[in-house]
Amino acid sequence: MLMIHEIDLRTIIFVLGVTHLMQILVFYHQYRINKTYKGIGWWLMWSAAETLGFFIILLREIIPSLLPVFIILQNSLIIGGTAFIYIGVSVFLDKKVNLKIPVLIFTTFFLALLYFLFVYPDYNLRSVVISLALSVFAFLTAYRLIVHNITNIRTSANFNAAIFVLHGIIFFYRALALLITDPVENIFSYTFLNFLPYFDALLVSLIWTFGFIIMVNNRLAAEISEAKEGLQKIFSTSPDASILTTLKDGLILDVNDAYTTITGYTREELIGKSTRDFGIWKDFNERSKVIEITRNEGQCDNYEAVFIRKDGTEMTGLMSANIIHLQGIPHLISITRDISKRKMMEESLRESNAFLENLINYANAPIIVWDPRFLITRFNHAFEFLTGYMEAEVKGKSLEILFPSELADQSMALIRKTLTGERWESVEIIIKHNDQSLRTVLWNSATIFSPDGVTPVATIAQGHDITKRKLAEEVINMKNRELQGINAEKDKFFSILAHDLRNPFNALLGYTELLTEEYDSLSPTDIATAIGSLRKSSLNLYRLLENLLEWSRIQRGSVSFDPQPVNLRTIVNEIYDIVSESASKKQITIQIDIPDDIAVIADPHMVSTIIRNLVFNAIKFTRDGGKIMLSAHVDNPSFVEIRIEDNGIGMSQEILNNLFRLDCKFNRSGTAGEASTGLGLIICKDFVDKHGGRISATSIEGTGSTFTVTFPRSL
Repeated sequence: MLMIHEIDLRTIIFVLGVTHLMQILVFYHQYRINKTYKGIGWWLMWSAAETLGFFIILLREIIPSLLPVFIILQNSLIIGGTAFIYIGVSVFLDKKVNLKIPVLIFTTFFLALLYFLFVYPDYNLRSVVISLALSVFAFLTAYRLIVHNITNIRTSANFNAAIFVLHGIIFFYRALALLITDPVENIFSYTFLNFLPYFDALLVSLIWTFGFIIMVNNRLAAEISEAKEGLQKIFSTSPDASILTTLKDGLILDVNDAYTTITGYTREELIGKSTRDFGIWKDFNERSKVIEITRNEGQCDNYEAVFIRKDGTEMTGLMSANIIHLQGIPHLISITRDISKRKMMEESLRESNAFLENLINYANAPIIVWDPRFLITRFNHAFEFLTGYMEAEVKGKSLEILFPSELADQSMALIRKTLTGERWESVEIIIKHNDQSLRTVLWNSATIFSPDGVTPVATIAQGHDITKRKLAEEVINMKNRELQGINAEKDKFFSILAHDLRNPFNALLGYTELLTEEYDSLSPTDIATAIGSLRKSSLNLYRLLENLLEWSRIQRGSVSFDPQPVNLRTIVNEIYDIVSESASKKQITIQIDIPDDIAVIADPHMVSTIIRNLVFNAIKFTRDGGKIMLSAHVDNPSFVEIRIEDNGIGMSQEILNNLFRLDCKFNRSGTAGEASTGLGLIICKDFVDKHGGRISATSIEGTGSTFTVTFPRSL
């Protein structure tokens, strides 16, 4: 076997360490400038691991006590470094790495290394294991470069694959040679098989390092070329007008077809000329503004300018520009979109919007618009007048602000139906004015949908204030109800009246017929009895007609009302003189307990009628020998209370509940057979109501009744 005694292995190992330090710098530089390629970082880790492994070899003789540790570290770093190369190549080629393969190989190597280091120490067999591991990783890397390379780096990838195949063969040969030749004593023995891996590391690894750099540069160059070609295609085929000019003087270097189309110039007319020469800019100073914006902000986006076509017509363009450097010279590249039609449409739209704004704002009808979230977006002047809110106060707020709190849920439930496309023709909704008053509004609305016909965009509604009309309708309805009630009462009253008139007239007719046909056969006593009955019937009929006349005057509003201070005792004394004869016939005692100084504010005629009717009623329903009490006292500082109490026959609860109703009459005769018209208490109540007082009654059937009347007090 060839022996080389002239070269020191330690020197070679040191040179390899320094060489790999240089490789670290090379890969670090590549890693910094080509961060888009992920595999370079793994190659940097390989060179770092290899460098550290070589320097650890030199430390083996310096610290002999740590020899096993150094052996494990140096070989783990060297084999791990080759695994990093395999992973880096896979990642660089954009292939998914199956880490199980390198981990399995490394684990197998590591276990074998430990076995031949501690269990069965043998340097020669350790070297065989290391050589086999290196050759396996070399062949795997070559396979990856050949099978999975990229078209634009195929030549450099195949070159590197060949280097790795050579590298694998060298270490596979070394492994076989170590098995069939004499054993090597140690790592520093001067043998060919010891020199072989270091020469491989020095020459082959340097070659594939440069091969990797060439492969990276090939890929980068190919991608730059593709990008340039792509940019050229984008520039040429862009639907927007593109132009490339020198920054300083505006010399045109290139334009695309869209630029010639919108300007009317041919490429031959433009290229080599300055944009100033053609007068493409309506105001050439605009170009300086674009350049200034680009320099200050890095680029210029959507700058609106006016350009002049070849035929002299103006074109409004939306321009975006950037500064690029070609061969160190700054150039301006810009893209311009013709927005002339859009500008015309925008102007037309502005005019239409202005017209619609004026139409909405100054329409007599209140108009409101809300979005799908029921937030107010428009609110015209008529709606401001209707609600008392200014548009600025409600814009962006929920529609609920317009409704009374107690009706908000009900109103919003109606409004939500508009999102389904339901149109309102005449829906009444109550809204709340800013002054808290309520307004009834008749709404009609329509929802606007997006082009898909499903998504609502906004709802517009027009309102009509019908508050006055509703109030008028309510008044009319109330009057109608009152008239219906009055008519019903009158119908009932006339029915009752016809019945009440029939009895006295029947008596009159009966007795006059008796006197006319049988007068000669009647005794004086019979004649006197008939005449007495005639008088009684006539008197009852007179009282009924008198009450009827009084009631009709009240209904017609022809009863004069002249409230004035009235001494109550004076009125009662006058009434006593009128009713005393009727009371004495039934031996009824009337007691009066009214102070002389009590005065009320009342119409003298009305207050007299009220008390007189109540006293006559008390006499009518009190038995012979009964008692009636008239009293009065100050109820509170504002009213005087008058009480008429009797110990007569009283009233049932049914009679008491319907005492002052015209449509309910109970035909009860007095204790002496006195007739009852039923109008007296109705007249009393009407007169008391006119004074703003109160009239009420309490009664116990068989015990007596008490009527209470209040009048405003005269101070």
